[in-house]
Order: sequence, then structure tokens, then C-alpha cells
Amino acid sequence: MENCYLFSTDVHSRTKVNKVLQQNCVFIKECTDIVSKISTIEKGSIIIVDLSANYAYLKILFSNQENNDYKIIILCPKNLMNGYVVTKLGNYTCLSKPFSEHELASALNLKEDKSQKQQNLEDLFIGISENAQNVREKAKEYSLTDKPVFIYGETGTGKEIISRYITGGKEEDSIYVDCGLLNSSLAESAIFGAKKGSFTGSDRDIVGYVEQANGKALVFDEIENLSLQSQSQLLRFIQDGSYRRIGEYSCSPRYSKCKLISISNKNPIELITNGILREDLFHRINYHTISIKPLRERKEDIPLLIRYWEDKQNYDRIIDDYTFFIDKRWRGNARQLFSVVDYIHRESRGLDHFKYSLPEHYI
Repeated sequence: MENCYLFSTDVHSRTKVNKVLQQNCVFIKECTDIVSKISTIEKGSIIIVDLSANYAYLKILFSNQENNDYKIIILCPKNLMNGYVVTKLGNYTCLSKPFSEHELASALNLKEDKSQKQQNLEDLFIGISENAQNVREKAKEYSLTDKPVFIYGETGTGKEIISRYITGGKEEDSIYVDCGLLNSSLAESAIFGAKKGSFTGSDRDIVGYVEQANGKALVFDEIENLSLQSQSQLLRFIQDGSYRRIGEYSCSPRYSKCKLISISNKNPIELITNGILREDLFHRINYHTISIKPLRERKEDIPLLIRYWEDKQNYDRIIDDYTFFIDKRWRGNARQLFSVVDYIHRESRGLDHFKYSLPEHYI
């Protein structure tokens, strides 16, 4: 890996750079003549310049932009990016602040890491259908931004696989919220936290999900189960990242920067029409959308899924006639399909027997 030099006063930026590059960079807090300083750095180095730290660094944008001696990343305030996350300016790559580790890796063009992640996704989300390929492509693209992502599809279609890929795949990278388990009367304290004594029974401070997710991803599973009141409160948080714990209304607001991922088993238009999901909230959480079709609409994926599951469970490949499976509707999608494959192998009496005697609750 090349040597790295970071011109910034922000220790958080240094932490992210070190984590992405897996090395210590030279941290330069102040520099009165950045162009001259860069000319003394060994060629082939990575140079990262934080414009927010010192607006005198703007002059680097007017220097020789076609110098190929260095890989130069410019960390720009949002007002200079016109809505872009990553863009090119001559030989420089500009990255909007605040930035995620994925976005920095993308700006640095770390192809090896991206290739490894792509292979992992293809191993996890199986299918050759147009929809399966489209879902994988979108997941790879959206994993590189901090913008909200809305994922929807019927139960058992693989929404959690896609959401975990987008968040980085590690549990410590995200906070998962099962909205179906949130008590409507306590949802606000669970999401935003509460100050000790702010309501009956609160004998300690409560750290909410948005605070726990600062610098990570916040995933709302089955978001349609949030009450309309909770959705309204969430809308205000998405606006600027500010929130208050219950009981802290006289205090200055807290802030949390997290990537928001929302998951639903229902079509969002149907949810809005039925008054279950606020339309204004939906417009905020679906900056990017991934729609996963049910298995009955991508039947060409069924043989691959069966072979994948047999191999994953170390089964012998005893299923060689897929017509029986392709003809079914699979209301539970891949999860139901895997359950049937398990049943057939557990009973070990051959597929022909189960074509006529498979228990009704499996299909």
C-alpha cells in the first residue's frame, strides 16, 4: 500500500482513513502552503486534503489538476458538492463530508476489497434471474453510500441478506430494530432514549437506537409496524440527524449520523394507500430502493437455490427433477423452499414419493 498523508485537523477523519487503508497515515494538522508541501512528498503517495479544516487549502483546487504523481482525495463540505457523494475534478477525486468508510474505499478505488465483497454477495444471494442480478448490482452500489435504502419483498425473499451486505456484514456495523416488537407507547424511548425519571418506571437513563447507531447503520425491519406517531418522530430525526431523549426537551439537541435502512414485507405504495406508512416518511427513506420479487416470478432461480441448499447442508443431490418445484407458488419463497428440501432429505424416501404425499402445510 502507498504512503498516505492526511491534511486535516479532524481526528475522526484520521481514524476512518487508518481503518480503510489498514495503516497509519502521516497526520498534518496545519500547512500554510499546501502546494509546496505536497511537492516534497514522495511520488506515488496517497494525499487526502480536508477543505473543512482549512479553507486556505482551496488553492489546491487551482493548482495543476493533471498531476499524475499522486492519488489526491479532496474531502469537501456538502455545499461544494452539489449533491454528489464522489465526483472527479481533473486528476482529483472529491468526496463529500461527512463520509463513510465505504465511500472512502470507493474514492480510493480499492478494487481488491470490493471484488471480495462482490463474491461474497453472489455466494449469499443466489439466482440468475434478471431481478436477482439487479438486486445484487444495486446492493453493491448502495453499500458505497450513506444515503437511505428501502428494501421490500415478501417474507423469505432474502431482504435480510441484502441489508446485512449493505451495512458491511458485521453485527458491530449496524443496529437492527424489529419494529414488530416495539411497544407503541414505549417506541419513542426505545428509538431516541430517555432521561432517568422521565416516565413511570424509568429508573435509569436509556440509550436509544439512534444514539447506538451513530457512525453505523440503523436498520428498521418491518418499518410499517411503527405507529404513525413514531413515524412522525423519526421523520424529524432524518431531516438533520438531531433528536432529544425523552425528558431532555429543555436541553440542546443531540446528533447522530447513521445510514438508515428500512425493510418491509409490503409494497410501499400499498402501505401508503392504506394509511399504514406516512408518505412524507417514505420519500425520505427511499432515496435508494431495492425490490425483491417473489420466487414465483423468478422461477429460473429455483434449481440453483435447491442445489445451493443441498450443498450448504451437506446433503446428497437426490433432487434432479425441478418441475415439481417450479409448478408451486411458494408463498414463503426461498425460506419455504429450503424447508421442503430439508423435509425430503430428512425422510429420505425419494422425490417421487413426495410429489403426491408432501404435507399440505409445506406448500
